[in-house]
Amino acid sequence: MPSTDPRFPNLRVFDHALIQHKLTLLRDASTQPEDFRALLNEIAGLMVFELSRNFPTRPRSVKTPLETCDGCMLSQPVTLAPILVRASA
Repeated sequence: MPSTDPRFPNLRVFDHALIQHKLTLLRDASTQPEDFRALLNEIAGLMVFELSRNFPTRPRSVKTPLETCDGCMLSQPVTLAPILVRASA
């Protein structure tokens, strides 16, 4: 889980090993631009996945090609903006 700070309730700091691994590769001066963009996209996806874990949902029934299925949808629109900052030494 991301860590929080009581002074900034909307801030989440991701200390997940996979995100940290990808951040290290991203920061490496030898990382090529296309790899940088791919890593950035992967990190953002991991961050969104973790943050969305407890989003509220509402039930919704959908018609599939075979039968009707009960599912769920997000109960309200969401906007997320991943921000990467340099870690302090």
